[in-house]
Amino acid sequence: MASGMILWLPLIVFRSLIVVRNTSLIDGMLLLAGVVCILAQDFAFQIKASWQHLPVYAVCGMLVFVLSVSVTTSHPVRYLRQVLRAIQCRGRSMQKRVAWSAVITALSEEIVWRVVFQTILSVAVGTNASIAVVAASFALLHRHRTAGITVQFAELLAFSLILGGLFALTHDVMAVIAVHAIRNYLIGIQGADSEAW
Repeated sequence: MASGMILWLPLIVFRSLIVVRNTSLIDGMLLLAGVVCILAQDFAFQIKASWQHLPVYAVCGMLVFVLSVSVTTSHPVRYLRQVLRAIQCRGRSMQKRVAWSAVITALSEEIVWRVVFQTILSVAVGTNASIAVVAASFALLHRHRTAGITVQFAELLAFSLILGGLFALTHDVMAVIAVHAIRNYLIGIQGADSEAW
């Protein structure tokens, strides 16, 4: 079975090249096939969802966001102040919409990319290579958000490597979902405008 896992490599890279509005059907089929592969494989670890460490993961998400801002903006302190001001100024309804969007996006992406793809590839090519392949594919999938800006693409790649490393260390789906969701929320709330949401 482990040798068959290598067949996922081109599939994952191919998936990262598909950037269309709705890929739910593709992701759903890949998720189902991936779960079947994972259940058929005997892993030395167990994937878990630990709620008790959620506050620690939330702090990690904030630290990752601060690190991201310090790399991608020329005035990180000003940007962080704008984020804090946005959190204070946005109404409850707006905050809830941005939060739900951040959580749903993080949940769906982390289950597909870290839990399924990274877990499967770790059997085929090893942990470090699986982290690198999934991180590069994930960054490639989001290339439309970086609009050709090398620093932002590199930051997104580093963010994905952090998520991959965190999942490899903890095998905790809540860790990567929380870090990803916090980062998405803080980016989203700063850029949220009531007409777009």
